[in-house]
Amino acid sequence: MRFLPMHKKQLDGLRFFSFLGVFLYHNSGKIFWFGSYGVALFFVLSGFLITYTLLETEGSLKDSLRFFYARRFLRISPAYYLVLAMLLILKRLPYPV
Repeated sequence: MRFLPMHKKQLDGLRFFSFLGVFLYHNSGKIFWFGSYGVALFFVLSGFLITYTLLETEGSLKDSLRFFYARRFLRISPAYYLVLAMLLILKRLPYPV
């Protein structure tokens, strides 16, 4: 299975404005009330990139999804388990009530 990474320079500007809107909204929500739209823009971009990746990967949709989630797990799990271990060591792990 071959994976075609996608990087569109045109989307970098949209990513920046998405981040900037959310950042400004969290700093001053009354002035930058429109910053909450940055979250919606981020999700639209993510959906586009994920769909494009799944459609451009060779093989069946089942194989594409398996490959996508395997890569996502390998990218996210090390940081997740590192933070979890640090919270356990520092005895700061919040327990559900």
